Amino acid sequence: MSAFAPLTRAVRFIKDNKAKMFWLWIAYQAVKGMTTMTLIWIPLFLLWRRSGGSETFFADWGKLVAALILFILSHAVLMRPKIRDALETRLGRRVFLIAYSALSVALLGWLIFETIMAPTVVLWSSNPALHGIGFLLILVGVFTIALGAGLPNPVSVFGGRAEAFPEKPGFLRVTRHPVLFGLGWWAVGHIIANGTLAFLIFFGSQALFSLLGAVVMDRRYKKTHSEEEWAQVTSMTSWAPNLLKLPLALRESQSPVTRVLTGLAVSAILIALHTFVFGVSPLSPPGG
Repeated sequence: MSAFAPLTRAVRFIKDNKAKMFWLWIAYQAVKGMTTMTLIWIPLFLLWRRSGGSETFFADWGKLVAALILFILSHAVLMRPKIRDALETRLGRRVFLIAYSALSVALLGWLIFETIMAPTVVLWSSNPALHGIGFLLILVGVFTIALGAGLPNPVSVFGGRAEAFPEKPGFLRVTRHPVLFGLGWWAVGHIIANGTLAFLIFFGSQALFSLLGAVVMDRRYKKTHSEEEWAQVTSMTSWAPNLLKLPLALRESQSPVTRVLTGLAVSAILIALHTFVFGVSPLSPPGG
């Protein structure tokens, strides 16, 4: 088979589906443009408009931007298959995971600190309704992680080690990326409940990072497994959360009660820590 055969088939497919490919390209540009506008250009424009110029901008926001860039790069670079495999071979899997986790926690702590210390730029005023919606999304995120984390899942880096996808995937039927989408719900909930620019930058980057992570993990699995294995995974699971599959997922789960109780316990701990560390209870709406 010629090395250019895949490229030839791709060109032929595009020629045979010109109309569909055109509208697909338009949709892609629209999504990319809206994402870039919402998460990058609008926040930067607001920062520049409300600051006193470049000197004030870098003095007030430079550390937050630096922390955010280093946090993203640490994940994007160290989790690349070739780099990760090389480090695991050199250091050992356990040492690598410990070092990587310590680095991630340190950078996340720095990023959270700079987010709190950043100037307060209010984009919208929080109110009991927005607070309630945000709190609900955060709980959805916590329970999504509690129900799906650690399950045998070769599609996700956060799943238990497994070569093949399980015949009874359980909660993975709802989404094969429960941790990533759980973090996404958690981030979006905080954005809605707070309404400040620094929180939009911090949690918006977390939400985008989770979404891109789910895309990357799917592509990685698809490249390293056969078409039959990939078709089996997509027939049993959803990429985006699908609550219609929740009843079957719970019936297949081996310990749904334990995981629900874990979600409740984690939620209670996070509420208590939030009140202790930040001095604000998530249960108290603005003006409450």
